[in-house]
This record gives sequence, C-alpha cells and structure tokens, in this order.
Amino acid sequence: MDAIYDDSSAPSSPEPSGYAQEQIAPAFVVDKTADRGRTLPSAMAEERAKVVAVFNSCRTHGMCSMGAMNHLRDSLCDVELLVEKKSIRAHRVVLAACSPYFRAMLAGQMTERHQRTIEMHDVEYESVNSIVEYFYTASLSISIESVQQLMVTASMLQVKEVQTACARFMHEHLETANCLAVLQFSILFNCDDLRRAAIRFAELNFREVAEREEFLEQPLNVVVSLISSAKLAVEMEEFVYESVIRWVRHDTESRREHFPVLLKHVRLWQLTLPYLTETVSHCDLVRMSLECRDMIDQAKDYHLLPEMRSRLTLMPARPCTIGVLFVVGGMNNLGLPVERVEKHALENVGGPVPVKASGSSSHSTSGGQDEGSATASSSTSGVDSSPSSSGGFDVPPLYIARSGLSVAIIKDKLYAIGGHVPGKLGPEGNGYLNSVECYDPATRKWEFVAEMKHARRYVAVTALNDKLYAIGGCNAKEVLDVTESYDPVTNKWTECARMRCPRRHAGAAALGENVYVVGGHDGNTYLRSVECYNPSTDQWTAICSMAGRRGGLGVATVENRLYAVGGYNGSKNLSTVEYLEEEHTWKMAVPMKTCRSGLAATSAGGRLLVVGGHCGSSYLETTEWFEPRSGLWQAGPRLALARAVTGVAVFTSRIAAMELQRTPNPEPTSEMESWDDNWEMTFTSNSPSRAMSTLVLPAVVGEGSAPMAAAASASAHEDVRMDDSSV
Repeated sequence: MDAIYDDSSAPSSPEPSGYAQEQIAPAFVVDKTADRGRTLPSAMAEERAKVVAVFNSCRTHGMCSMGAMNHLRDSLCDVELLVEKKSIRAHRVVLAACSPYFRAMLAGQMTERHQRTIEMHDVEYESVNSIVEYFYTASLSISIESVQQLMVTASMLQVKEVQTACARFMHEHLETANCLAVLQFSILFNCDDLRRAAIRFAELNFREVAEREEFLEQPLNVVVSLISSAKLAVEMEEFVYESVIRWVRHDTESRREHFPVLLKHVRLWQLTLPYLTETVSHCDLVRMSLECRDMIDQAKDYHLLPEMRSRLTLMPARPCTIGVLFVVGGMNNLGLPVERVEKHALENVGGPVPVKASGSSSHSTSGGQDEGSATASSSTSGVDSSPSSSGGFDVPPLYIARSGLSVAIIKDKLYAIGGHVPGKLGPEGNGYLNSVECYDPATRKWEFVAEMKHARRYVAVTALNDKLYAIGGCNAKEVLDVTESYDPVTNKWTECARMRCPRRHAGAAALGENVYVVGGHDGNTYLRSVECYNPSTDQWTAICSMAGRRGGLGVATVENRLYAVGGYNGSKNLSTVEYLEEEHTWKMAVPMKTCRSGLAATSAGGRLLVVGGHCGSSYLETTEWFEPRSGLWQAGPRLALARAVTGVAVFTSRIAAMELQRTPNPEPTSEMESWDDNWEMTFTSNSPSRAMSTLVLPAVVGEGSAPMAAAASASAHEDVRMDDSSV
C-alpha cells in the first residue's frame, strides 16, 4: 500500500517548530598571578556570543525515513516472514519496535533471533501483511471481510492500536444480525469496550435480536444479562417473556432447570392479567415448577389486589418500555401558533395489551380544529395526570411556529409538515406554509428539508413504507384535494393522484399497504366519507362511510384497526369513537371521557393515545389512553402546555431509549471512544455495512504506540496524518 504523506500541517513561519536558538555565554578565565586577580576574557569570548542552531525534524523525519525503508524492503531487508507459504519482507528493528511479540522473538533468546526466514502458523497472510504494512505506513484499511482476522492477528502480535481500531470498526458496524457474534468475539479477546457496546446495542434492539436464531445459541449468562437489564428497550414485557420461552424450548432437556432463574428477571407484574391467566399460567414450564407458580401468583395479586401492592417484592419497571411521545407545535390558549416541542416518556407501568408491534416507529396523525368549533380561552383540566410519564421542553423548538401542522416518523426521524403562522411567511406571503422541518434524535437538531409543492394548513399526514403522504388541507383560497408523497432518500416531494373529494381537518393513517383519509370538511359541510389510497396503483377509492360526520378528528391504527376519534360535527365537539376493520365495516367503540376537537392521535404499545384539543370551552392539556381489548379509557400524561391542532408521534424501542438516556456532550469514557478524531471512513459500496475504513493513528512513543514514530524517532510527539490514495 503506497501511502502519500501530507505535511501541510507543519508550521510555515521562518523559524519552524523544532528550530531552537541556544545562547552560549562568553567563557572567562582568572589569572591571579599575572594580573592580580583581574578577570580576562578568553579567546572564545572575543567572538562574543555564538548562536548554535538545533534542528528537530521529528514531524517529517519519521515519515521520510519509514517511507524510504518501505521502498527498500525488497533489497535491504534482513528478515522474511513466511505465512501460508507467502513471503513478507521486513526489517527486524521495525518489527521489534512495533510489536512486543516480535520484540520478544527477535531481541530475546529465542531461536528465531538468528533466522533469516521465520515461518508463522495459525494466522492468515492478508492480515499479517496488512499489519506489517501498517508498521511502515501508519495506515490500515479495515473492511467487513478483514476485520475479524485483523483482530485475531493483532491480538497475537500485541499491536494494541490495531486491536482498538478493529474494535471501533466493529462498534460502528453493529447490526441486529451480528451484535451477538460480536459480543462473543469481544468476550473471547477480552475487549471490554466492544463487549459493552454490543450488549448496549442488543438492549436497544432487543426484540429484533431475540427473534434471530443466534439468540437461541447464546449461553445462559448472556441471556440473563440481557433480560435482567433495566435499560432493555421493549414496547411490551410480553416480548421478554416470549424470548425466554423460545430460548428454553430450543433445548428443553438441558435448559429446563434454568427457567426459574430466567423468569425472575421478567417483569411479570407488567404483563396484563388476561395474558397471565390465559397464556403464562397454562405454560407447561410454569406448571412444573412450584417456584414459577409462586411468581405468577404474585403477579396476579398485583392486578387483583391493588391494596396489597406495597407489600409485594417486584422487579423495578424498565424505563420507557413503550416509547417517547413528541408533541409538536399547534395552537395555544391565546389562539397563537406554537413552536415549542414537548417530550414525554411513556412507561409501561400499567402493562399494555399484548399485540404485534408495527416497527420502530408508530404511524401518527394530527387532526384539525375548525374555525367555528371553539373560541380561545384559558386552559382547564379536571383529569389527573398519569404517574407513568415524565416530560417537558427539553427538545429544541421548531424554527417556525406552526398551527394546523401534521407530523410523522420515518427512518427514525420526525417530520413537521405544513401549517400556518400569522404574518408574511410562506410562498404566497400569507402565512400558509409548505416548509418541512426534520428532527434527528441522533443530533437533537431540527433542519429544513424539501418543501411541499402546495402550501397548506390542516393537512393530514401519515407514513407508509418509509414515505410520507401529505393529504388535503387548505390555503387562503380553497380546500385542497391534492396528495403529495415524500421520499427521504431523494429529498423530493412527488404529486400523487388527487382525492375524490377536497378535505381539510381530515385524519389520515396507514392500514396494511394502503393509506386512509377520514372525514374532514370540504368547504361546505363536515364529512363522514372515507377514501383509501393504493400507492402501487396511485388510485383513490371510496369505501364505506363512518356513522357520523367528523372534522378536526384524530386518526390512528391499533391492532389492525383504524380508529376515528372525537372531532366536530358542525354543532358540537365529540367524544365518540369509531373503528374500521379490514373488511371495511365501521363499528362504535367506547367513547372518550372528554369531548375533543382539534385533537391528535397516535398509537403506542398496543394502545390508542389522544392528545390535547378543545372541549368547546377551553384548550386541553390532558391526554387519554384507550386499551382496545379491555375497552377502557384512562388518563395519560398531562402536557406542559395546553394546545390544539398539534402534531404527535411516538419514538419506540431503540430511539426512545437513546432519547431518554442521552447525556449532553459526553466525554470519551474509554480508549476506543477516544479515537474519534482520527477515524476516517471511505465507503466501497452504497451500503454502510460494507464500508472500508482507514484509521489514521497519532504517533505516540511507548509500548504499543504508533509504529512509524516508535521505530524512526524516539522523540516524536507530533500527530502524523497519512492519506492512502488507493482507498
């Protein structure tokens, strides 16, 4: 590998760093006999002070010397490594300076000390050759294919920087498909930083990891470490219980005895009572163990005997087992648009109904409140807040205050779309917005992305197959029937087929492979009609209508049902709820406790969550949960700010845990994390998982330090940056 060094960082001043001036004082002699003690200057002193120039070229000398030695390896080498019958020529002093393994071999009393050819066993030629090249160039290319063998060889040769580089590379490329293998690899090579990173990744992606076959092959201590963690990110505790059952049944005969140990770490009290009685209690592994039956009985007592809960010994609830609720923008009790964003942790204290989760993010919509449905007033609330949530304004605000916006999540990013703000913003200068802001939880920043083609307020938005769909809405002139789709990969909005009917204040959500738009107002009357959009055919189809007319409603999907919640029918705010099943028939559900129009709705943990809105006399800061199987509504988290026509969405699992456990501006906690500034990535394909990485290491003297300076200049302490033009 030919490395081209870059010395542009060297000082350009007339006196470069390393050029020192040393003043030599005149030398004096004393002749007491001839001159009665008079002090006389010597012959050297007659020249006054002399300036001696000391030049230190540690910045470039090491690179030049090692580069020259690398080019002379074919003619002036004194040792040859034979690996898999292939030759690697090198210098003994370089090998010994860069590797404690070679130092013991070549500078000690081993027989290889006097051998011209040294044969190496149990290592691969490519990895040894790459590390020897690194000794000379201080540049190392790491790929998915090579990282494992590089780590093995670096461990044998005791090249600490390469081990650290490989560990960092594995850390950067952790996936659900490889994190357990990386975990075992890190344990084998005693790499604590990588082990912790692999465990943390598995905790944040537990459901996906536990569903893989590799999970079934893990030893008991790894499984216990995962399921006992308080940082485990799961939407429902049922996932943890079912993963334990799968692991035990993979080898029932040998693992049956471990079941009670594993069950102790499941938060059984967070399972729903029907799940405990109908599923867990009937499991043969539970029935055959008195200890397990006692644990199940205690969990049942938690549900059946609330007055006994203080006496029960329970595992602490896992933080954020459902997700993190974001409440974005909207209109406050003064009728003004809001730029503030609230974040609320939704903890699984009550235990959600066991359902299949739809992925790493929930579909979300925001309804719209019609201009005639309510008047602005101070907010009031008579519902107690839920103890299972905490939140506040610790998220950066929107750049633009927006009311009548909608939000949705795709690819782990939150999008705030459209809306209205008083003033001259927007493409027509009337406050109607076509701008879109995107929040990235990884950076905790909002940024603008591509604008919609149509500025609009009270737009309905949902997500399907990693695309956003913005439907209907209104501008200053008319109610719209337009639909646009947004692709985050291309950062472009595309016009789709128009709806059969214009709508504002409608709700939208995805069900199956289709997008549904429900109710709203067409400019003349409130609607009960519903349309279904098929993205593959780009066609809208009318389906059966709701029982009642609704505008400013909330719409969300839960358990393969499409819920239409609250709204305004032209005469009053509504508390009624309808749901659509796959056979396209609407049925009535239990009504909310509070009438709401201009509310927002989303789903999380198998439950429906409605947020804010207007009750007819005041803006609301209350929220409500609905559990479909029990048919019960209960109070949810209280908002810090009463608002209507807002947007809501829920981050779940990995992103939720990252949001809640974030520490601002963390300092590097390990040697592996301290290499960030010297880590350069070059992708060899479109997939980040196929990346080749070049690590440029600082030249630091000492055992296991960067080899170039260690071998060429014992006084080097400068950073050396190399560029491999072939990568």
